[in-house]
Amino acid sequence: NFGAASYPVFNSISDVTPLTDKFLGFVDTKIKAPDAADVAAKAVDGLLAIPDAAITEYKGVLSKGVYAGVSNANCVTLTGSGATLQKLQ
Repeated sequence: NFGAASYPVFNSISDVTPLTDKFLGFVDTKIKAPDAADVAAKAVDGLLAIPDAAITEYKGVLSKGVYAGVSNANCVTLTGSGATLQKLQ
């Protein structure tokens, strides 16, 4: 159900800059600097801990159900100013 619910939302986003700016603002204001690296490392560890079989299963559900009929011709291409990337460099 997540994929079915999330697709219209993600498909409506054409510029990720405001979203990433909010995320970076949240991290800057809510997470103390010494803890930020630990938070990032734990987030990466959490993603890496997802079993390959679960990812493969989710990919199948998305491609056969949620994204069935989606092609390059009818899919949104993300754009942006690059401002967020410049902040991270």
